[in-house]
Amino acid sequence: MWKNKVDLFKPLFAEGNDVENDTDLVFKRLDDPSLEGEPELKRVLELALRVINKNRYSNLTDEMLDKMRDSGNLGYYRVPLTPGKMNSAISAQGMLNAIRSRLKFLLPSKAK
Repeated sequence: MWKNKVDLFKPLFAEGNDVENDTDLVFKRLDDPSLEGEPELKRVLELALRVINKNRYSNLTDEMLDKMRDSGNLGYYRVPLTPGKMNSAISAQGMLNAIRSRLKFLLPSKAK
């Protein structure tokens, strides 16, 4: 059984050499060999990818999405993440930089 939520979802994500860009969090490809003995996990991943990408690429047809999936297009497998709250921005950027980035719309633009 799973110890926590991380154990539950970790098998869905590609790690190490499977990831083209280390800064991206991506789902495993559906043809990943580690999913061979895990039909339930593969089905969950397939459904999650379908729902995510139907919303993310609402202008594409099912056939176009299938083509993206089958070609291994990184955009299809990338995990959709949103920016964190102010607390996480402060811890990552520092207080002054985080406030500056949130309020930059108030600063006058430089003349060209």
